[in-house]
Amino acid sequence: MIVRELLTGIPLALVSDAGLPAVSDPGGRLIAAAVEAGIPIIPVPGPSALLTAAVASGFDTSRMLFVGFLPAKQQARCKELEQIQGLPATVVAFVSPHALRAVLSDMCAVLGPDRRAMLGREMTKLHEQFLRGSLRELEQLHDPAQGARAPRGEYTLVLAPPEVGGAGGSEQGLTDEDVRSALAVAMRAGHTRSSAAASVSQSLRVPKKRSYRLSLEVGDSQPGQGGGQA
Repeated sequence: MIVRELLTGIPLALVSDAGLPAVSDPGGRLIAAAVEAGIPIIPVPGPSALLTAAVASGFDTSRMLFVGFLPAKQQARCKELEQIQGLPATVVAFVSPHALRAVLSDMCAVLGPDRRAMLGREMTKLHEQFLRGSLRELEQLHDPAQGARAPRGEYTLVLAPPEVGGAGGSEQGLTDEDVRSALAVAMRAGHTRSSAAASVSQSLRVPKKRSYRLSLEVGDSQPGQGGGQA
């Protein structure tokens, strides 16, 4: 309907109450339809959480990947994280407050708890906040067991490129509990015990024998756990 009106010559301005329209935004579908119909598009640069967070992170921005909102289902989310774990680039994602803890937990398991990251919220506003540290540290900051309040507002998460020499974390400093936690996440996401051990061995850079030995201490994943909501 909107495209039909545009074809009659009626001008239209697409605006957003937060961020740049069409970036992880339904407005992108309207723009795609207008382009398909041959309607001229005149972009006007405006605020963008993607670029604001990337610049504020201090990470290398010469090569970046924007993944938008990660899948809500844990199994799909972990598979997507596995695809980017070794990518030599800064990765930017949008995270809703209700999914923040689950996303950080899965990132620790798949990408390694020592991967450097930054969380930005309320950027360019009065209560602007940037949280920096390892994925493990950011997860602990939002752990209700340690007195953390429920997350509020949308977050932009920026991941530093992986350290040279490995796709994820480093075995140094990883406790057995760290490895078991990563194995549990992988198994809940649908991995068999053997494939979970192999995946965690690669992402956390721990010996395969250690990973498999610890996997024997993790209970079998229950049916339906892999598709839980974040």
